[in-house]
Amino acid sequence: MTVKIAPSLLSADFSRLADELAEIEGADLLHLDVMDGHFVPNLTIGPMIVKACRAHTKLPFDCHLMIEEPQKYIGAFLDAGADMISVHFEAENHLQRALQTDATGAVAVAPSAAAESTFVIAPVDAPGKIVYWALADDMGTKVGSLKGFGIGEEGVRDVLVPSQVASRTSSETCVGCHTATPDGNGVGFSMGPSNYFGNLADIRQGSTGTLPSYVNAGAMSAIRALRGIPAYSKGHWSDGDRIVLLSDTGTLNWVQVDGTARGTLARTGDANKATEPAWSHDGQQVVYASATSLIDGRLGNGPADLYSIPYGNRAGGTATPLAGASDPAATEFYPSFSPDDAYIAFTRLAGNGSSYSNPASEVYVVPSAGGTAVRLAANDAAACQTTLASPGLTNDWPKWSPQATTANGKTYYWLTFSSKRTGTANAQLYVTAMVVDGGGKVTTHPALYLWNQPAADGNHTPSWDDFSIPPIIIGYQKK
Repeated sequence: MTVKIAPSLLSADFSRLADELAEIEGADLLHLDVMDGHFVPNLTIGPMIVKACRAHTKLPFDCHLMIEEPQKYIGAFLDAGADMISVHFEAENHLQRALQTDATGAVAVAPSAAAESTFVIAPVDAPGKIVYWALADDMGTKVGSLKGFGIGEEGVRDVLVPSQVASRTSSETCVGCHTATPDGNGVGFSMGPSNYFGNLADIRQGSTGTLPSYVNAGAMSAIRALRGIPAYSKGHWSDGDRIVLLSDTGTLNWVQVDGTARGTLARTGDANKATEPAWSHDGQQVVYASATSLIDGRLGNGPADLYSIPYGNRAGGTATPLAGASDPAATEFYPSFSPDDAYIAFTRLAGNGSSYSNPASEVYVVPSAGGTAVRLAANDAAACQTTLASPGLTNDWPKWSPQATTANGKTYYWLTFSSKRTGTANAQLYVTAMVVDGGGKVTTHPALYLWNQPAADGNHTPSWDDFSIPPIIIGYQKK
């Protein structure tokens, strides 16, 4: 890595600038912070000082404009001797104008033709943290691990790598499909690279990878013998009733994590195997994929339809095909309850192909009581990506944010999902909104790329919840 030295003019003695500039001639460039007393509180220098300094040094000048409407002043600073200029995007309503001036002050790039679009800014936040599967450095190689971030944070952080998991065996080197425990302090997951049996670990700083204190040893032994993507519910996560659901080889198993009780949920009327359960937040309803082909506790190949059963106080009940998500001509899987339990998001593909990273997969939403399924507008690539079309983008694994918020008479929902629309083999994460008005009309919106994720990672299987991981802060720290 090449390190460059850039002394700041504000550290100089302004009564003897010529002498101060002579003393730093061995540096790589001179940094000049320009502040106007409006965009930032301080008031510093203008073009006249830059011009005066230019006469006493040949160092390149890096002018940092912390001023309002910087586009008006770029030419003056270039004329004064600036070699590089940086501006703040939030200080200029038409930033493209600031980017179209060359070193002579002339327009270097003609403005493009006007583009028109209609969009709205949601009046609510996208809360919680997204924790997803990706490869991370651990044990001297790249292994399946969990990384995470919050919407708007400038980066990602490791949440759990295999070597941190206290209850793993030495042969288990891949953290797989995962779900947040309802308190956000832990994560349930399968662990491979073979068999993918269940596991559980704390993710809080200082105790990452340890077993939570409430875990019963016998319950953990039972979990470690079952495969599948774990499902939890806030409605059944209190002392004496901390329950996890695991589908294993096709039966909906429940295990009391903080006790010794365990059993299975009845699915009367469904002779197929059950996999990938989702559990409502109120603890009353379980939706799962009904199928015949399972691999490591998850769906293998279609056909598969979504079915619903009551939890029934650990008893289960009659299995009912979920209308809108049980089309015999399609494969429906990976169900997920919205935070208010009103909707189910799921992955759908036409026909009976493989459920794993299938290019034909798309994301849909249906009322949790059944109804008409809605194909999300977010399945489609941006209008400028004219060569891309869905099906064909591997839109997969939808998960809801942990809260739905009502504002201006509408309820706003956020979802994340993985997609391969970037033009590479790597899946990346996207976020989208669904808005329901007072009359129940559902409107979906295009997807936004989550730019902070590493572009070289293949990011799959996100989970969006109130995970107890610290915020990511990137910036300078005062010493």
